[in-house]
Amino acid sequence: MSKKLLDCEWTILRALWGKPPQGLKDIIAGVRQQEPQIKWQYKTYHSYLRVMIGKGLIGCDIVSARDKRYFALITREQALRSESASLLSRVSMDSMGRLVALMAQQGQISDRDRQELSALFDRLSKEDGDRDGH
Repeated sequence: MSKKLLDCEWTILRALWGKPPQGLKDIIAGVRQQEPQIKWQYKTYHSYLRVMIGKGLIGCDIVSARDKRYFALITREQALRSESASLLSRVSMDSMGRLVALMAQQGQISDRDRQELSALFDRLSKEDGDRDGH
């Protein structure tokens, strides 16, 4: 996956990940449950799904003429990797620390994220020490 996902694609993928193939009504219910502020029309969902199939983001099994089941072809991890690569290509490495600090200051980093960052920092510090012979 080489392109950045659109917000609507993230929304639909979040409704599909971790679930068996779903019909359009199930996807709409999943989106409305996760993001009640979204008020897309039926045709909008249909259009998004068609485009996402064309991009290779989702697949579709045709059960009958009126019954299709949609499923994600990319994992959450693949989408996150692609999104982070896109972000990193736009942010210079000397500002990466500032970006993470800003996210933390704005409350965009959860306690779990902080723990993961702390563990990563500790591991990287240890690797640097091992490389330097300490």
